[in-house]
Amino acid sequence: MKEIEVNEHGRLVFRNKTNNDLFAHKPYRWVDRIIVIDEASNRKLVLDTKYSTFDLTDWEPISKEDYDKVVCNFTELNKKLF
Repeated sequence: MKEIEVNEHGRLVFRNKTNNDLFAHKPYRWVDRIIVIDEASNRKLVLDTKYSTFDLTDWEPISKEDYDKVVCNFTELNKKLF
């Protein structure tokens, strides 16, 4: 699977193939950590584990363009709420 870095720090974001509410985030290219978040449950942390041992079989990377759309929508929502 090709990894798609979505920012200059090497962030990787994956979407679960069967549950579109689950996202896996690896924050920096030099960190061996990945967290899984349930977006439907108020961004609930589901799993925090090592990236090197995480099975990515059921995950697909999201593109930088899709990531930028999500960040933009989240920023707009925060402006309206706060």
